[in-house]
Amino acid sequence: MRVLMVSPFPDAIDSPVGGVSGAVSKLVISLRALNNDLELAVVAPNFPSDSFKNKVDGFLVYGIKPWKIPGYFANLTTLRFGIISAIYDFKPDLVHYHGISVWVGCFNGPEILTMHGIPELDILFSKKPMKSFLSRIIGFFETRARKKFKNFIYISEYVNTYMPKYIDKIYIPNPIDDVYFQRHYQSTPQKKLIICGSIRRIKNILGGIEIFQKVKEFFYCLDIVGPVIENDYYDECKVKIKEFGLEQEVRFHGYLNSDKVAELFADSFALLMTSFQESTPLVISEAMAVGLPVVAYDVGGVGSMIKSGEDGFVVEHGNIDKFVLLLMHIYHNEETYISMRNCALNSSLKHKSDNVARETFSYYRKVIQRGA
Repeated sequence: MRVLMVSPFPDAIDSPVGGVSGAVSKLVISLRALNNDLELAVVAPNFPSDSFKNKVDGFLVYGIKPWKIPGYFANLTTLRFGIISAIYDFKPDLVHYHGISVWVGCFNGPEILTMHGIPELDILFSKKPMKSFLSRIIGFFETRARKKFKNFIYISEYVNTYMPKYIDKIYIPNPIDDVYFQRHYQSTPQKKLIICGSIRRIKNILGGIEIFQKVKEFFYCLDIVGPVIENDYYDECKVKIKEFGLEQEVRFHGYLNSDKVAELFADSFALLMTSFQESTPLVISEAMAVGLPVVAYDVGGVGSMIKSGEDGFVVEHGNIDKFVLLLMHIYHNEETYISMRNCALNSSLKHKSDNVARETFSYYRKVIQRGA
């Protein structure tokens, strides 16, 4: 079986990356370990190489550039042509797209789509001009393209709501790194909180800092893990930290690999998620695999990942008082907190990479045998 993945992909398998790139690299590794007869290659838009064909830890990666066509619209033109060229060279039995619906039809054979986000919604939280107009245009193209797919893997019920009801669909969650399952939380957690996400407006890091300011007498540290994407927003965060007098308590770590993140999770009391928009953030499952409860605003697909009151809490977005109240509830109730940690561990098991790989490979065989 020859399968071509189309997805963002790291330039090294062990690179400390998250998002779609991190999820797909874990899936590729797990699929290769599962079946030696499975030949895999990846088409990687915006891959950091000038060569079309590259080797990344034994994997063939086709790197394609969008030239100078802006943003999303490169998917309709130059990136699409690059995908077709890779298909012609690799000659796959099946093409598995991750992320963008408008790539449908590049292959005259079985195609599968896994959607990791909703592009027409995500752009509304960007800094792009005319984003409302762009959202409508992207929504038009994406909605039309989704109707053309016959095979679809949905990673959460939230994503599933944006797909047509009549296509063949199966629920398979994203895999997470095994290191999170190997790291055990401390029986007596440190009085530390953690935020894990890139430093940009859509992640609302400022909201998390404001929450920490309200509970700082109970927690001595807020760790913030993630790369700086928007420098001006990073500066705003530092100004707010200084305004609150939290220079010693708030620590920015930048990008960390999975081992380091798991270590911080195991040493923390709770993960805070204050984003304006999320699809199916893998960091929730990674935290739960360590037994770390998550307190999060109920945006996008977050509510479908947390069983509020069991393995974490979801809160109406912007309701800081309720967010603080629930955080302090588990702080003051040890029995509830321990129960929540155990539930979080159980909730994460479906993200084990070997389970995800088996389900994915089984679906590949079904789609190829059906021939559509």
